[in-house]
Amino acid sequence: MPIDAATVNMKASHLFGIPTVVAVKLRAQNTAGWICATHSNQPGVQYYMSTIRTLLRSLREYRRPSLLTPFFVTGEVILECFLPLVMASLVDHLQGGALTPVVRLGVFMLVMAMFSLLFGILAARFGATAAAGLAKHLRQDLFFKVQDFSFGDVDRFSTSSLVTRMTTDVTNVQNAYGMIIRVAVRVPLMVVFSIIMTLRINWHISLIFLIMLPFLAAIMFGIIIFIFPVFRRIFKKYDALNNSVQE
Repeated sequence: MPIDAATVNMKASHLFGIPTVVAVKLRAQNTAGWICATHSNQPGVQYYMSTIRTLLRSLREYRRPSLLTPFFVTGEVILECFLPLVMASLVDHLQGGALTPVVRLGVFMLVMAMFSLLFGILAARFGATAAAGLAKHLRQDLFFKVQDFSFGDVDRFSTSSLVTRMTTDVTNVQNAYGMIIRVAVRVPLMVVFSIIMTLRINWHISLIFLIMLPFLAAIMFGIIIFIFPVFRRIFKKYDALNNSVQE
């Protein structure tokens, strides 16, 4: 399909430290579609949100697994944080000499551990399903959109760049989305619940967590800032590699 006015905004986006495909809006005759590409300047918050919304359109029937994954992750985190409290109560009952409370608490801990394991398995299953489904639809949408390109558009993006967009970039989006709905939910919850449980047991010990949090945050942001330029260079090499293999 010939394109009379192509608004090509070739920008590279990075989502949580992982480079992702970026939406490039193409205005065709009676058509407005989306294609992904990489290159770029300094995108703003509005640009990031627009890109994320564009990518999430490819979820379709995989929205349900995407919502269930954080739910099961939350249940797993809560049970894991309550287990040490039950263990502390069990140790306290050992000093009394009666075995009935010990057996009761031991069985209760076993049930909690089994449910925590079950929630972890379900979270991994639904998370993998949602991420793979997003990648499947996103790759399909990209393929169909590229079929509408004119020869001028293919030359503008280059064949090697389009191959990278539909392979490596989509895989990175899949991995990033899987990490977001699992790890990005689990880690903050684990930190919050751990601090709450530590405050209940001994508030002096909790000060160690509060002191270390700023240092950990600074280290994480430092790693992200250092890694961004590396990913930019790697993606340029991906395009060059695909171009060499094609030739």
